[in-house]
Amino acid sequence: PAPDPELNAPSSDPFGQDPGAKFFDNGYLVDSRGATPTPTSPAASAPDVTPPVQPLPPSGGAQPAFSPISTPPPADDAGSAQAALQAAYAARATGTPFLVIAARMEPSQPEAGQFPAVLEGLRKALPAGGAFFADAARLRSILVLPGATQDAAAGVFSTLQQHLQSALGAQAEGTLRAVAAITVPNGEPFGSAQELWTYAVAS
Repeated sequence: PAPDPELNAPSSDPFGQDPGAKFFDNGYLVDSRGATPTPTSPAASAPDVTPPVQPLPPSGGAQPAFSPISTPPPADDAGSAQAALQAAYAARATGTPFLVIAARMEPSQPEAGQFPAVLEGLRKALPAGGAFFADAARLRSILVLPGATQDAAAGVFSTLQQHLQSALGAQAEGTLRAVAAITVPNGEPFGSAQELWTYAVAS
């Protein structure tokens, strides 16, 4: 049967917008208030530091058959990120700005296997005083930047871009295009920290 025309209608969800041929063009950075895409400029990023590989244990009956060969990344604390978001909403009443950046991928995308590299790039881009949470299983992440304005998004995404180019090489461009992201200055238009959290992380 012919496809339902409604399925081909433009999505009203910022996460559903195609970032276009280039990473920073055609509305890749989506302002929640409908602002135009933010121009970006290259920025220096921290050197890529790979954790040392742990040696395999000697064979023996007391050793597990499959032992980890590297140190797992630290677990992200959802409670700390939620608390930072709630504090940012509270400080907004006194005129203190804040910026939220949410990035996600969909499991159906071939590039979804590169999500750990995306998370590592976002962690590198997190400024001092910011909070970060990622749900690696659901391919969701959020950065809370207290005191930051919309302009801070350019540095975050520039660092992410440089990290992926260093870590993934020829696969970096495709991975960048597969990441859907929004920027939410001062939490608007979301009425509460929980509403924004639900949309960015739980949906």
